[in-house]
Amino acid sequence: MILDMAVFFVVGRTPQVDTLEFVLVMMLGCIYTSYSYTWTFLDHSFTLYEMHCRWPVSLWLYALGIVLIGVALAVFHVRFAFHRKLLLSKLLEVTFVTLAVLGPNISSPYLHLHHWLAGWLVGMHLSFKTKWWSRVPQSWCWGLYINGIATYGRDPVLVCGYVDYLARDLHCGATSALELVGLIVEGDDPAANWRNCSASGYHP
Repeated sequence: MILDMAVFFVVGRTPQVDTLEFVLVMMLGCIYTSYSYTWTFLDHSFTLYEMHCRWPVSLWLYALGIVLIGVALAVFHVRFAFHRKLLLSKLLEVTFVTLAVLGPNISSPYLHLHHWLAGWLVGMHLSFKTKWWSRVPQSWCWGLYINGIATYGRDPVLVCGYVDYLARDLHCGATSALELVGLIVEGDDPAANWRNCSASGYHP
């Protein structure tokens, strides 16, 4: 977590965190994230099967709002960086950090973008301190990170893949931990098909 903080505040160019604005927005980010778990329409995964077969209209509207906010922030940051002649360096920075963090595991089917990781990875690039539309989202993202770490700990990015690795490495007596807990279905049970919403097999 110390390394997370160092990278976030160095890449994010955040010299001051003891301001009322930063603290209040960070707290709101923490509280909102915890409270959102009471919204049952959010209890779905971000997979093709879930999106095509199970997402309610309310979740689609919620996701649309998130996308619109994300696009607006991206446009503001790109325009500001372009006028300040910082666009190339910012793009290189975002690309390098993202590949360094996600690149080694990007092809794994077990990759899970925990909200602590999303807040940390996105927040550090909202680094224009003279603009409220950059400072406020960065504080919010730090609150998202704090909430994730405080609630679940620093969960591994590969989730089930990491559990499976530990089970095999420690010789736990099963072919794999995934089979042990029923995440791999043996026999004639086919995998879930998002195209026709077949749910006979395992789906996340």
